[in-house]
Amino acid sequence: MAGSDLDIDSFVNEFEIKLSRSDFAADFREKKHKHHLMSHSVNVHHESQKVMGYVPDRFWFVCPPGVILPEMVSKYAGLAYVTQVERAVYYQGETPNKYTLTIQKQAPRLMQPPISRDRLYSFAQKATQRYWREFARCQDMMAKS
Repeated sequence: MAGSDLDIDSFVNEFEIKLSRSDFAADFREKKHKHHLMSHSVNVHHESQKVMGYVPDRFWFVCPPGVILPEMVSKYAGLAYVTQVERAVYYQGETPNKYTLTIQKQAPRLMQPPISRDRLYSFAQKATQRYWREFARCQDMMAKS
């Protein structure tokens, strides 16, 4: 499936960005519970999350080419390589990088059926609250330094 388009038919895709193999290995030490849940979650109904905890519809590792090899990735996860293809020039002088994702291993669907709209809104609300909490914390840290 390498080189195919990213399959985003499910509502919640989680992307874990890894820049080194040691970072990849640390993820399994630091997030044991999360990886245990996902390894036992293929085709589980969303209602079971009330007992199990949060599991995305699809889980991906994303890294530069060769940092993680497809055979290193667990059965519940997908793998995509990200590469810089060019720098875009915008009229305001910004020059952001343009990247491409190349699928090395397709992520299986972990949750059936897709997440309900209410649960998706709840998830988005919690993610937004977490973002602003972390943003305020960073501002406080910067003000103290």
